[in-house]
Amino acid sequence: MQEGPFSTKEIIGQIENNQLSVYRYVWKSGLSGWCLIKDRPEFNTVNTSERLATPLG
Repeated sequence: MQEGPFSTKEIIGQIENNQLSVYRYVWKSGLSGWCLIKDRPEFNTVNTSERLATPLG
């Protein structure tokens, strides 16, 4: 299911509030395809070991 568009700030807020997993896919103009949130540098601040250890959520 596709949702959005969301800003980077909105996505970070959803992750910090445990509403979104870093194992969800994101896309933005300029990318060749969908990427996991955890693999995007703009979300490095929310890639904590606890979040990376919990792939579902």
